[in-house]
Amino acid sequence: MDLLPEFKSYCRQQNFFQSGSKILLGVSGGPDSLAMLDLFYRLREEEQLELAVFHLDHGIREASRAEAEFVRSFCQERQLSCRIERINLPEIQENTQAGVEELARRIRRAFYYKYARQLNCGILALGHQLNDRVETMLFNLIRGSGIKGLQGITPTGRYRDLKIIRPLLKFYRSSIEMYCREHNLNPRMDRSNLSLEYSRNRIRNELIPYLEEHFNPELKKNLAATAEIIAEESGFLDRVTANLYQDLVIREEEHRLDFNCQEIVSLDPVLQKRLLRYIIARLLDSREGFYQQHYELMLEIIEEEAESGGKDPARNHDFPRDLLVRLEYGMVSFRDRIWQALQARNSRFDLTLEEEGRIELPGGSSIRAEVTELPGNWRILAARENTALIDYSSFAWPLRIRSRRDGDCFYPLGLGGSQKVKDYLINNKIPRDERDRLPVITDGRGRIIWLAGERLDERFKVSPDTDRVLRLEYQPNS
Repeated sequence: MDLLPEFKSYCRQQNFFQSGSKILLGVSGGPDSLAMLDLFYRLREEEQLELAVFHLDHGIREASRAEAEFVRSFCQERQLSCRIERINLPEIQENTQAGVEELARRIRRAFYYKYARQLNCGILALGHQLNDRVETMLFNLIRGSGIKGLQGITPTGRYRDLKIIRPLLKFYRSSIEMYCREHNLNPRMDRSNLSLEYSRNRIRNELIPYLEEHFNPELKKNLAATAEIIAEESGFLDRVTANLYQDLVIREEEHRLDFNCQEIVSLDPVLQKRLLRYIIARLLDSREGFYQQHYELMLEIIEEEAESGGKDPARNHDFPRDLLVRLEYGMVSFRDRIWQALQARNSRFDLTLEEEGRIELPGGSSIRAEVTELPGNWRILAARENTALIDYSSFAWPLRIRSRRDGDCFYPLGLGGSQKVKDYLINNKIPRDERDRLPVITDGRGRIIWLAGERLDERFKVSPDTDRVLRLEYQPNS
């Protein structure tokens, strides 16, 4: 049996790679990954592929070191680059209390990503086959799953910027094992796959044979077809959700995403949850650690904020993987741990500007001061959000640019009296984290001249007698 023509056809149908692609192959030494390696090796010249191999020795079984050397030798015979890592998974598992299978998967993924970047491979190929897809589908069905889980393993996926392909996903395990025998590949057999200690092995070795014997001998074929239908419909909903995200996101930064609560609440419940899953995956690279109860809690607090009309006090909610969800003024903001660390670092500052010039603020913002004659278009300039024109005779050098303090007061332009800075920011619905980063500019006598980007102090405005001005420009970090 030669799988190469069908393998080549499937790769082209799924658009797994382009001619000249660099592909990292995850190879355990078992029948699936070894057949995949051999098929890619036979295809490499025709498609001008650059191949590299990674093998992880988990240190679980006595034979694992010999299996690693087998993979190394197999690659050397074909003059393929091979990277091998060894770990002590039982020891790591004992220290983390995580499940062995899940822990092994996470560690492999981390190594795949490391070597894909190191070797400049944009594609990772894994040896999952059709039986794996059916087994995963049943496993997810039994433990409870949504539409994503019921599609089983999919032909393509992504981890961060790494494309993942599964070019054997249309082949049965029996066909792959026959290919290995007929091409004398001599794969290593993992005896742990026969153990009934693991749920997946019981599904493979007990449940599926029972269902085939007593219910439907075409079980695997039918379930694989069902998984394909589910995957197509899930893909359609994914595209709908991605478009919805683009329509609704109000603030999009690398470590922060903001939305209007009412707009989320107005969505169909199905789209509400899919949007939340999309947001988490986009912000944190994956939804690992998030379960149904987390999305339900998010929806609950978003609905509460929408019902209050944004009048409830601001509040923070902590979720897995240090995700902070903040509700404030009718908005919901999702912020990762990097955003929180940067916020803590940049929230307090106190700098001095002795004369005109430019000064950098923590977090990448800046203030520029320039002394000039009163321009003819000064009213237009003064109306700009991040520009202030100060009567030069009204203030004293040096300027101080600092974060707000308790008890700060100023005379907001046009108000006709004094006001606490805290009250001004609350009344104008400035989010708390932005209040802490907002530059307060004072003169040499400690008087507040300008809340940068917000409001000038009445005492420093341009008057009919003004001939020279201090022009202040605030450049926030976008």
